[in-house]
Amino acid sequence: MTSAPFDPIEIDYGTHVGGIDFALSKGAVLSGTVAFPEAESREDVYVNAKYTVENGGVAIRGTGFSSSGAFHLSGLPLSASATVQLEGPGWTSDEAGPFSLASGNVTGVHLTAMRIRTATVSGRVVFGNSLPRPGETVWLSSLDGGYTRTTESGADGAFEFTLVPHGKYSASVTGSAGSTVAFDVGAGRDLKDIVIDLGGGPGTISGHVRDWKGNPVHKAQVYAPGLGAPDSEAATDASGRYALPGLADGTHTVHVQATGFGSQQRLDVSANTTGLDFELKPVGHVEGSVVDAHSGAPVGEFDVWSAYGVGEQQIESAMQEAGSGHQVNAEGVFRLLDLPPEEQAILARAHGYFTGYTIAQVPPGDSATGLVIRLEPAPIIQAQVTTAAGAPVSGAKIFINECPFTFDNPGFNKDRPLTDNSGSTPLDGLLPGENQVYVYHPEQGRGVFTVDTNRDHGTVALRLDPPARLEGVITVDGEAPPYARLRLQYPDAGHASDFRTFKTKVQSDGSYRLDGLMAGEATLHIDTGGGRQDRTVHIAAGATNTLNIDIATGTGQIELVTLLPAHLVDAQVTGTAVVDSQDGRVTLNTQADEQGLLRFESLPAGALSIHVAATLPGGTLVARTLERDITSGQRIDETVDLTAGVPVAGTVRGLDPGENAYVMLFSGAIDPALLANEGFGQLHMQMTHHQCLPASGAYRFDAVEPGIHTLVAAAEGFQSLALRTIDVGTTGTQADLLLE
Repeated sequence: MTSAPFDPIEIDYGTHVGGIDFALSKGAVLSGTVAFPEAESREDVYVNAKYTVENGGVAIRGTGFSSSGAFHLSGLPLSASATVQLEGPGWTSDEAGPFSLASGNVTGVHLTAMRIRTATVSGRVVFGNSLPRPGETVWLSSLDGGYTRTTESGADGAFEFTLVPHGKYSASVTGSAGSTVAFDVGAGRDLKDIVIDLGGGPGTISGHVRDWKGNPVHKAQVYAPGLGAPDSEAATDASGRYALPGLADGTHTVHVQATGFGSQQRLDVSANTTGLDFELKPVGHVEGSVVDAHSGAPVGEFDVWSAYGVGEQQIESAMQEAGSGHQVNAEGVFRLLDLPPEEQAILARAHGYFTGYTIAQVPPGDSATGLVIRLEPAPIIQAQVTTAAGAPVSGAKIFINECPFTFDNPGFNKDRPLTDNSGSTPLDGLLPGENQVYVYHPEQGRGVFTVDTNRDHGTVALRLDPPARLEGVITVDGEAPPYARLRLQYPDAGHASDFRTFKTKVQSDGSYRLDGLMAGEATLHIDTGGGRQDRTVHIAAGATNTLNIDIATGTGQIELVTLLPAHLVDAQVTGTAVVDSQDGRVTLNTQADEQGLLRFESLPAGALSIHVAATLPGGTLVARTLERDITSGQRIDETVDLTAGVPVAGTVRGLDPGENAYVMLFSGAIDPALLANEGFGQLHMQMTHHQCLPASGAYRFDAVEPGIHTLVAAAEGFQSLALRTIDVGTTGTQADLLLE
């Protein structure tokens, strides 16, 4: 029996969640025993079932076996026939079958293990001009369908696999496109001198790294990102010297970073360059004070932070950031440590003032002192919260320019006073221009308002519509579902998800109720465990809105075999299928099994999009999207190849030290407006690659399909953003970005 995995279930601390049910669908089962002639090592030995899918490809399902030799393969497609064979180092068996799986249960399959003569496969991993490449993960994969094994190359680039049965194999290295070597292994005949060439070329860039006084910098990290080849990297020796070998002809970007110093990089450096020297400057500090721009009096409580770049747009973007470095002192003084030795914008924000800044030249290894940030008093704006009938609302919570119920900024929304008996409270902490103001009252409802400091003065009226209710019954094919959850989401919910999103669980009789709703159009997401459907609803203010929905399940099926590159073999493979049917949009999510197989069932007829993604911990993602039409009762069997494509590499410049940043690739051109938090979810199906950026900003994507793509770099929740449309050629593309 098998089941599709549920979407994540939210469980509040200290609560009990019941009613978690599993809807099981039964595939074919194939079972039997393996007889071994002797008690020897059976490590990495598996029973593999092979069957043909509709597109002509061959799928493999493997399993281990118990100490008694019993094995059990479940979830096989009923429409297939399968053969079974034992495979692994030093062991094989005759192929049994083929067995028809139409009956759903094949038992009594017997395999007799046979010892086979094995061989040792060894070789070296090199790059550039035959330079050894130590520490690389080498994969040995059977091309006949079977096990894979891994080892690590030694200091001289050497690797070795023992107990390799005869057959066809390939050897490759994690993360290096085009490095695969195919070969045959004969029974009992060792195979030596396999060379896995990771590319690169004969070029070398060399030079010295010194500090601003001319002293050598020991153990500085120097590297040049490769394009379709591994990075060339080195650490400086005691004299500060480095050499980056294995570089292909053309130009490269060279990065240098060292503890206690600002990082540097050089663009467009030709291969075989000598004397490329760097002079690193130590990080510096700034000190100063925050004062009232009119009276000169110190501001006693404020946030202060630095921003990379001093251009008008860069400063404007930095002024919208949440800020950091909360300071409380009567003198209004501050000190920021470990800043890059370059020109910086130093910003400050306080209650009752607009955000202000000053420009500082950070001295290497020293402090810039005497900085003064003068804050202009913000206009005094009073909010008066009333009901739609004009009655004052006391005890309402006010939130400005951030998601309610999260308090990332101490001293701002967290301690803002509630409205008084007249419904009034001051709106301090506004930014120049438009501000989003959120109002919440547990009985009188909630609302979202825009306050513009260029337009609004004195008292602004914030009127709350009476809260509404949405209720009804959810059924699936006329029956109450064993599990269902609802999420009602208003537009722009990404910016204030807790405020604009309402959730509930459907009761056992299918009934549901959502209270405290705002008036307006919203999307109701219906999650029945096996998938999700969306409905657009209009909520009338102060009314009980009724919506009954019967979800008619379809009969379409999809089965996808996922092919992964070596560096993604440990990735979690997930799939999202979206069908635009006559009854609305249907979304199904699933996770691949151990063989990389994705299944979707009960799909209605309509236009179908399938997004398959392989994700590693830390944020690395590779994905593909398939566009198909599916009819009632149709079955689709395909192979999704995440290994094919070309490399895209480059550098994202403008990163602040310690800044969390990432780079993404989307298929086709995208609307930049959707990159804001509230629209980002609409781009999910177009994302093909994602990677968290190191401090150097260097990135590389492998397996990119040629064509038009949009490259996006973002930092600190899209506060800093860079976007570029690129045309990926048949050999790859180099593309840099600048965060502003």
